Amino acid sequence: MLTDAQRVKFFKLARAAYARESPTAPFDEWRRAEMEAAGMPDSVSKVDRVWGYDGLMLHFAKLAFDIGAIGYFTSAAERRLRWVLDGLATDLQWLQKTGVDEAYIKGIYRQAGMMPADFSDAPAQRLWQVLQIMDTRIRSLCGRDGIKLMMLPTAGHPWGFRGVHAARYASFVALSANRARSVAGLPSRAWKAGTDAGSPALATTS
Repeated sequence: MLTDAQRVKFFKLARAAYARESPTAPFDEWRRAEMEAAGMPDSVSKVDRVWGYDGLMLHFAKLAFDIGAIGYFTSAAERRLRWVLDGLATDLQWLQKTGVDEAYIKGIYRQAGMMPADFSDAPAQRLWQVLQIMDTRIRSLCGRDGIKLMMLPTAGHPWGFRGVHAARYASFVALSANRARSVAGLPSRAWKAGTDAGSPALATTS
């Protein structure tokens, strides 16, 4: 759930976007449809106040053509995205000790069309794709070798992806899936209530 301050900022930006887009639908109907198009729930009471808020604000900032907000939330979203990828890389490095060699890890970046040396300069659009690949590979490796996700480094501090913040991480992965689909020119998947952002398996702590 967004904080009161976040709600105020969001609705101010959403109103600006609505005025610029000038849709025929009423504001609330249009706003909910745009929230779903951004891969979010259609209610601010269901939006995560960290990653969800950043993604939501960036979506409406683009609609409002608010250059300042676009710059701020692009930076915030990319910073969080790189932090998540750093955690997943830590998981892969840990899994390397159980049979994943360096060439395998490099292959993940090559599959996304980017060599590891280019990682620091990669645009957010490419990083969304990389996150999807890394998350899928980690789960696949754990399933293959019978390794519980709670054994991974990101189950602990500071990430908590597999424990305390599992639902938040699931929401972020679902958001990245929609971003990756958008980059590929595919339609986003609609978020449905009660499904942990459309992918309940992602929130598992097993």
